[in-house]
Amino acid sequence: MLVPAKDEEENIENCIKSLLAQDYPNFEIIAIDDRSKDRTLEILKSFEQKDKRIKVVEVKELPEGYTGKNHALIEGLKHTKGEWLLFIDADTVHDPRTLAAAMNYALKKDLDSLSVEPQFEWNRFFQKLTFPILALGTACMFPIFTVNKKGSKVTLSNGQYLMVKREVYEACGGHEKIKGKSIDRAQDRCRETGEQDGHGSDKTEFAKNKKNGCEYLPFELECMEKKQDKEENRH
Repeated sequence: MLVPAKDEEENIENCIKSLLAQDYPNFEIIAIDDRSKDRTLEILKSFEQKDKRIKVVEVKELPEGYTGKNHALIEGLKHTKGEWLLFIDADTVHDPRTLAAAMNYALKKDLDSLSVEPQFEWNRFFQKLTFPILALGTACMFPIFTVNKKGSKVTLSNGQYLMVKREVYEACGGHEKIKGKSIDRAQDRCRETGEQDGHGSDKTEFAKNKKNGCEYLPFELECMEKKQDKEENRH
């Protein structure tokens, strides 16, 4: 699991606590502090001292030609060992069953990539006003039944929770290939080539490199568990 964080002192503690509490036997957390000016690095270091499953990577400078999050993830990836990569945003909190459910679902479906959309907390008036409209627009532009159809060129993924096989990620060129692009500039190219922009709600395809399939699931844990139950009942 890779968690880039910049000035996330209000969120990072709850995020890391929820990841360390995952009901899964074997995982590592690479937490990347991207030049934070608040207590983010301090909080991450405190976790690292107590739990060997977490490693903190400190980014002190941003090289020319890179965007911050892309560069942070590139640096963090150098320390990963797993066959699967899971990109997670620092302002998220995870149910203890999520990682096991996601891995189980991806392996059973023989997927190359799996992304899920969490339940959002909209506490401010502006968020409650605009976010539902944005969510509806996304659902219309990227229908789930089309997105999850094997071989479909219409794809969607959420940067808050994006799981992908390492071999597929590397075949796409990873974040290094779009190192200087922000989400706004990279979205169209992502949909065409399968590159990942690494910013927020990225539209990732992996279309030219995926062998099996990629799926996007709304409502995170509940959706995965329900779909698994239905498939088990068929047998």
